[in-house]
Amino acid sequence: MMVIGGRTNQVGEVVPLEVYDTESSEWYKFNSVQRFRHSCWASSNSVYVHGGFEHEIPNIPLSEICKIDTQKLFARNDNLLQKIKPPEKSGKDGDKDKKEGIKKNP
Repeated sequence: MMVIGGRTNQVGEVVPLEVYDTESSEWYKFNSVQRFRHSCWASSNSVYVHGGFEHEIPNIPLSEICKIDTQKLFARNDNLLQKIKPPEKSGKDGDKDKKEGIKKNP
């Protein structure tokens, strides 16, 4: 689970991007996106943040999309990185793909 953006009662307070590991019950903090009232969605190993407002100019809505690459975000945390990596193929077809250097995106 990822908590992206938001705000507090303190104007300009940095709200970190946080990830909750449901298996270990641990929270991990990362650099903030600094948006609130935005929308998010995930596709493959990326999370997209659209619209919302920035803390610096809270009365002008944004129309841009921010992409978060979870592999880069989790690069220094092996526990989280392992959870987003696709499982390795095994068997006849998987071995053939590895030998030919074919990289398939799920």
